[in-house]
This record gives sequence, structure tokens and C-alpha cells, in this order.
Amino acid sequence: MHALHHALLAATVKPVSPSPSPPTAFTPLVDLLPEAMLLLGALACLVLAALRRRAGIRTYQVISGLALVAAAGCNFAYLRGLPTSSANPGYIAYGNGLVVDRFTLFLTATLCAFALFTVLMGTVLSERIRTHLGEYHAFLLLATLAGVLLVSTREMVSAWVAIELLGISLVLLTGTVKTARRGGEAALKQFVAGIVSSAVLLYGLALLYGLGGSTDLVVVAHGATHAGPALQLAMALTLLGLLGKVGVVPFQRLLPDVFQGAPAPVIGFAGTVAVTAVLGLFMRVAVTAFPAVQGSWPALVALVAALTMLYGSLLALRQQSVRRLLGHLLLAQVGVLLMGFLGWRHENGGIAVVMVGLASGGFAVLAAAAVITLVEASGSSDRVDSYRGLSRRSPGAAAALSVALLSLAGVPPAIGFFSRLLAMESAVLAGYAWLLVLALASTVVGALAALRLVRVMFTAEPDADALPLEAPFAGRLTLAVCGVAVVALAAAVQPLLSLAGGGASAVVIR
Repeated sequence: MHALHHALLAATVKPVSPSPSPPTAFTPLVDLLPEAMLLLGALACLVLAALRRRAGIRTYQVISGLALVAAAGCNFAYLRGLPTSSANPGYIAYGNGLVVDRFTLFLTATLCAFALFTVLMGTVLSERIRTHLGEYHAFLLLATLAGVLLVSTREMVSAWVAIELLGISLVLLTGTVKTARRGGEAALKQFVAGIVSSAVLLYGLALLYGLGGSTDLVVVAHGATHAGPALQLAMALTLLGLLGKVGVVPFQRLLPDVFQGAPAPVIGFAGTVAVTAVLGLFMRVAVTAFPAVQGSWPALVALVAALTMLYGSLLALRQQSVRRLLGHLLLAQVGVLLMGFLGWRHENGGIAVVMVGLASGGFAVLAAAAVITLVEASGSSDRVDSYRGLSRRSPGAAAALSVALLSLAGVPPAIGFFSRLLAMESAVLAGYAWLLVLALASTVVGALAALRLVRVMFTAEPDADALPLEAPFAGRLTLAVCGVAVVALAAAVQPLLSLAGGGASAVVIR
């Protein structure tokens, strides 16, 4: 583990500061090529839905898949063009509001991968939404577009627009199945929680603009140098408003409620794309905008992380719904990642640890969501008892769900164990050793909750009327790739950390 930490430091300690590249006539188009691909894909789905209501699921999957692959391809083309000088990690465009650096590229590729697997899982859902398949895929792409903008922006107005686009798209996706009462209820709860967190965030941004005199977060950081009560309040409201979008304490009911009512493929999307995008923006805002109160905001993040870890793991222990169990385990994992972010400075490597945790945890959530999708498509409910003897009905699905839940709980040898271990190390190195006790307790309780479901799947006899799982090729592919990734990434944790370390350096030093 010390070797991993040293490798991470070697990737992150390069002193860098951004400088914009000279603009050309094509700069506005080139700067937003990944976003343009996603927007064109969404428009194509909407136009096709309006012109040909009988277009099948495969047509929309091809359009969405091509848009996501094209966006990721443009992303890697950016990587080839980024300067290698330590004095220039990337470039800035659109009035210094859009940042293209290795942090952006790492998370953009991650978001596109998560969205692509969600598109593949939609095959199982197609019969229930056959009258609005185009709208479903369009909002998937729009939500991904919003996520890409969130991880690349450092300007208040663009961040606000992107985060609201993400929220509205998720509400509509949650309520996609119009005949499902729980889906409509979850969408309404998500909408109300989004309004509250947006109000908190908007008030914080308004105070921040008044203190810094600009919507550019870097300009605000240079202008708001007096750590007075106004800046402290702006910091608290801004960071809590952002964290409220991922359902941490005190918005802790958001994720479990959405997971219980949303269509099963949307569970994976909300737990991966939304969480990764918002936490990506959170990291950039916290480090960029508040250098004057660097002694205050880590204490707030530590408190939120502690409460979120404990709440998520303790509530997971009593869940009888597999969906809510997954939601609470993910909530505890978010708390652990926030604990790792406390070591955001170069010497602690916390930002890279969070980036790795978001990528690896996303594959675990997608694998679990794929199994839930297949089990419910066979006519079973989301109750724990419905998973009795799943290993006999589908050994692959039972193994994938077990590995995914144990990874989210931090049990070795899955990648989630290494993410937790590195997050704990970063927090301890940053001086928050007291969180280690809470993190260990949260891990033990979460592991017990996950093992309870694993025992039911492998030791109990299936119900006499339980049907074998029948999955289309796209569902089996998603299940296999995500399930294998949860284990395989553990063997590649060192190169993954080094890759994430290059992106972390672009955020820490400007």
C-alpha cells in the first residue's frame, strides 16, 4: 500500500498552472466537441421519436451508443493534444468558464462509459416504455451532457445550468414508466429534494458572487481573501447545496427513495453518472473557490462524511428491499469518498483516490442494477426473499451481485476495498484520524448487510414458482463486463491511481 501511495504522489506532485491556448476560428466548436456529440444524439432521438413512433429499441441504442462513443473519442483526442509541460496542464475556453484538463478527461470518459452500459440495459425496459423510447434515450444523453459540463466548468452560471439540466433529466427518467406508482412518487420526492438543494446552492453562489465580484471561481478565489462570516456562510451553503444533489446527510433519503421507485436501469444511471458528475464539480469548487477558508470547509466535509457513512451503513443493515439496500450502501460509500477528499493536498493524494473510487464504485452499482433489472424482469419483486436461491437460477447473476455489494461495502478482494483503504489513509495523513474509527465501523456494518443478502442467494432454496433468469445479449454483456471490472480493477489499482493522479494535479494547482 505504501508503494501505491508513492506512485500516486509521483503522479500528482508536478507543479502546474493552466494557460489558455491561442484561440482560432474553430476554437468554439473544438472546445465543445464531446458535448456537441451528446447534444446531436439527443436531438436525433427526439426527432426520430416525433417522425417515427414505431422505431425500435435497437435504433435508439445505436444512436445513443454512437453519440457516447464519439464523445469519448473526442475526449481521447483532447488527451493527445494536451501539452506535456508541467506549467500547462490544459487549456481554458469560453471566457475562462470551461476547463479542458486531465481531470475533465478522466471523468468525461468515465461518465460516457457509465451511460453506455445504461443504454444497453434499456433493452429489458423497452416493452414498458415502447411509446416513448426516443424521449428516454434523449434524456439519458442530456443528463450525460450535463454531467460532462459539470466536471469541466469552473464558472457559476454554467455550473448552475448544467446541474439543473441534470436534475430535470433525472426526474423525468425516474418517472419514465408512467404506470408505476412508485416511480411517480420517487420522481416527485426527487423533484422536491432538488428544489431545496438548488435553493441552498443558489443562495451560496449569490453570496460568493457578491464577495468576489465575478462568476469565475478562480477570480472569486483571488478576490474573496478575507475569511469573514459572509465567506464562511457562502462556503457552507455552496458545498451543502452541491452535496445535497447526491443525497448525503441532511438529504439522506434522496438516493434510497430514487432507487426504490425508479426503473431498474435508471438506478444504475443515477448512482453513477449523477454522483460522479456532482462530486467532480464539488471537488473543483471546494479547492478552487475557497482558498481563504481552507481551515473551515474540511471540517464541514468531515462532519457530513461521518454522518453519511454511519447513516448509510446502519440503515442498510435493516433493509428488506434490495433496491434500498443498494442505495444505502452507495450512500455509505459516498461518505467514505468524502472522507478521502479531506486529503486533497498533493502529499495526501485525496482527489485521485476519490476519482478512482467514483470509477470503481460506478461499475459495482451498474453490476448490481443489471442484476436487479434481470430479476425483476423475471417477475420477482425487489424483496430480499425474492433473491432466495438466486445462485441456482443464475449463478452468474448471483456472483455479480455478491461481488458488487461486497465491493460497495469495502470487502476484499474487490476494488471497493482498496478505494476505502486509500481514502482512510488520505484522511489520516490529513489529520482526521478520528474518522478512521467511524469508517471501520461503517465498513463492518455494511459488510454484514451485504453478506445477509449473499447468504440468502447462495444457501437458501429458491421458491418453487421462481423462473430462471432470461436476459438479452445486451443485459448479459453489461452484467459480465461490470461484474468482472469490479474484481479486475483491483489488480490494476496502481496504474489507475497514477492515471487519476494526473487529473488530480490539474485541480490542486492552478
